[in-house]
Amino acid sequence: MIDLKTGHPYEDASTRFMENWDWSAGKSADELAAYQAYALQILKNIGLPCEGVTTPGGYGSRNLPELSQATLQSVRDVFGAEIPHYFRHTFTDDRSVAPRVEYASGLDSSDPRCVVSIKCSRQPTCSPAGRRASISTEGVQSLAVAGEYVVRKSRRGVGLL
Repeated sequence: MIDLKTGHPYEDASTRFMENWDWSAGKSADELAAYQAYALQILKNIGLPCEGVTTPGGYGSRNLPELSQATLQSVRDVFGAEIPHYFRHTFTDDRSVAPRVEYASGLDSSDPRCVVSIKCSRQPTCSPAGRRASISTEGVQSLAVAGEYVVRKSRRGVGLL
């Protein structure tokens, strides 16, 4: 983990300061957003656009509401993304991987907001571990519908599709 005050890694190399382990547990949405914004700003500074984040390992797994809110806040603040998204969940069973729209607000205003949780499933392939992550056609279509709804609401005040 990077200490946002110094820009250097924390000296404590325990799991308390590893993003895949304990660091994010118990952090507020604002604390997670600040950390994510720090990383997103690096991407922006070198000209790489970004509209969402992929969470490593256990990052945010013990405070999902805060992770979702932090992603909405940080990706909109740094990149102005209309519909920020994050990848956090991978299912190994046959559960639906349809994206979930979270924290939707202002749908009747000129500035609607939401964040989308994109899930994936694991299917057998030729990868070294014998599995890979993929998003189903159902998931892509659901994301497109959710995104089009928010975009239409923000640009034309159109109702539900």
